[in-house]
Amino acid sequence: MNKISGPAPAFPSPNTAEGTLRCAPVSPSARQLTVTVDTLGFNVRVKTGFALDLGNNPPVGDAWSPDAWLDLGGFRLHVRSVQLRRLDVGAGDGLMRYVLDFELDAPRTPRGYLPNAPFLHIEGAQGQQSEVPNQSSGPLRAGVYFETLPKGRVQVNIEEATVVIPGPWSIRWTPSGSGQR
Repeated sequence: MNKISGPAPAFPSPNTAEGTLRCAPVSPSARQLTVTVDTLGFNVRVKTGFALDLGNNPPVGDAWSPDAWLDLGGFRLHVRSVQLRRLDVGAGDGLMRYVLDFELDAPRTPRGYLPNAPFLHIEGAQGQQSEVPNQSSGPLRAGVYFETLPKGRVQVNIEEATVVIPGPWSIRWTPSGSGQR
């Protein structure tokens, strides 16, 4: 069982979050309370990225293999491949967009893993869609959308990533007014 104690993980600051867990009323005679969760999931702030040269007029279907390894708060992300596609993003109404499809690997470690693709910020992009893998392993995928053909050298930046740390995790405390001091 993992305990919440000891030195804090080496994640960039500030990484604090507050939440409320609602449960059934507790007996006034309770001397100790315990909450156990299977996993902890949270966002870490990062500042990383890589440059990608698409060329002056890349044709739809072009693909690149950046082979970039990035550090996301102590978790590694491998940018395996990028492909340029043209996609109907409407409901068959002909609303076409260019998409840079990213295939990413995030190796799982006993410390935790990245459950989905982080948000990839590229200047001029109109949005992003991420695909969560069906299995507990496999590549992460993200599509970054553009109204006009992306070209030239683009900077891909990542500022935040979701991290999951497997447990179980428990926290125990003595409720105020329980008689124990």
